[in-house]
Amino acid sequence: MPAEVDYVSWTKRVAYFANRPDLASPKRGVWLSGQMSPLAKKNFQALGWVVNEKTKLLTDSTDAH
Repeated sequence: MPAEVDYVSWTKRVAYFANRPDLASPKRGVWLSGQMSPLAKKNFQALGWVVNEKTKLLTDSTDAH
């Protein structure tokens, strides 16, 4: 799941996203242009997510508004 964000904190909304049953998979990952808080990273990894921080994301400039 790519996300162009500077920083992700562990909030109720983020916890809901990390636990979404429709995203359940033996292999799931998140690619961020920024980084996660230590708590968010720890919790995502505990839920089986592979966390990739400070990643250059490919974006489609035609989608920009």
